[in-house]
Amino acid sequence: MERDEVSGEPLPTATAEEALFVVLRYPLRKQPKALVLSPPSKDGYAIADIGFVVYHRGVAVNDFRYLAASERLQLDWDDPFYSRFERRTLKRQFDSPMNIFLYVEPFEVRKEFVVRPLDLARFT
Repeated sequence: MERDEVSGEPLPTATAEEALFVVLRYPLRKQPKALVLSPPSKDGYAIADIGFVVYHRGVAVNDFRYLAASERLQLDWDDPFYSRFERRTLKRQFDSPMNIFLYVEPFEVRKEFVVRPLDLARFT
């Protein structure tokens, strides 16, 4: 294994896969209700592994996932938190405006409510 003479870090080999990081921003003239994201494909199969995260007005719509086929994204322009992909496997882990956690320990039971401030303000 070859190492950098100064840092001692392993140097990439010729067989290592290359990764490319890209940020794409698309200014839209109108507010579409939905977008379809499609990877480059051949014969219906993606020809590259594309990991992606979509942000709608600064709010993450999904956790890091791979784009394997065309995916439809429903956009909620009133509250981007509710923008969703049609395929459930592309949803983010904490996609509810309110999450409740229950912790059970030998001498203690705790419950935790995590609520978005915007949704909490609607109750007051």
